Amino acid sequence: MGGGDFKSVLLHNPINSYIFRNRRLTKTTLFWQSLAKIVRNPDTMTKPLAQPYKVVTSNRCLLGEGPVWDSQRQVIYWLDILNGIIHEHSPSKNSHRQIPLNDMVGAVALCKNGDFIAAMKSGLAIVEQDSGAVKPLVDPESHLPGNRFNEGKCDPAGRFWAGTMALSEVEGAGNLYMLDTDGACSLKIPGVSISNGLAWASDHKTMYYIDSPTRKVVAYDYSQATGGISNQRVAISIPEEEGSPDGMTIDSEGMLWIGHWDGWQVARWNPLTGQKLLSIGMPAARITSCTFGGETLQDLYITSARVGLTDEQLEEQPLAGSLFVVENCGFKGMEAVKFGYSEASL
Repeated sequence: MGGGDFKSVLLHNPINSYIFRNRRLTKTTLFWQSLAKIVRNPDTMTKPLAQPYKVVTSNRCLLGEGPVWDSQRQVIYWLDILNGIIHEHSPSKNSHRQIPLNDMVGAVALCKNGDFIAAMKSGLAIVEQDSGAVKPLVDPESHLPGNRFNEGKCDPAGRFWAGTMALSEVEGAGNLYMLDTDGACSLKIPGVSISNGLAWASDHKTMYYIDSPTRKVVAYDYSQATGGISNQRVAISIPEEEGSPDGMTIDSEGMLWIGHWDGWQVARWNPLTGQKLLSIGMPAARITSCTFGGETLQDLYITSARVGLTDEQLEEQPLAGSLFVVENCGFKGMEAVKFGYSEASL
């Protein structure tokens, strides 16, 4: 489907099952797609998304990722993985701060004391909120210098899960680990390629996981008591033309919101049926992740990347690498779980 076909679909058939994204979009096509914003399946349409996206700051990350909302401080954090920076933005103060780490950082989660648990190339560590000082904890892949951590999140019990990938992106070189609250680190899923999104259902009985090249979201039975996972099955399969699934979050209705790398969108999926429910078209191809924020978790924050794009593509995507927000999006998220360690245990 070319730009003219998309324009026709947009103008004459605005309710459809998905927004189609041509990976070689022109500025004209981007204009028409930006008008679409939301496309819903009429069988599942319940609420309108009230506002289009906004650009949060002028910062452009090389590889923006890992958004985390701090409900206590009412700030959003996100990462520039390859440049090793934690970004912080306060919507109420319209202020921005950077915490440089001098190492690639693939994921962070909040600790109960306000610091971060971070998954860095050099391993898992505590990062002090105010100073940025790094306290190394464990590096389960010290024998694999060609790997780095890529994505992580805390489970309902406060354990930190984080996965790795090869810098060369060679297939099967990564792994998914779980850092328990007592500091013990265990291998949970071996032989993954690009470890990415994690989410847990509100009943704490199911874990969802993405290994991006598979173009699938898999579900596991999950034990909150032990952190054990079992009974792997496919929950969602992403068509090739929609890009690869990257990071994700879960809303209060149990639906998954997934960033589509090279798919120009963040989309809401039903993990129980595998059905795509809606899509938000974005002005950047490489949408990496999303999370809910705001006083009542009513805003959707979306990260993106510019890494690997040609000069021509960057000219067509000047906002690539931005942090976006869809305010009052019509859905609400779930409170992020904090890493439940004690100083004595680590």
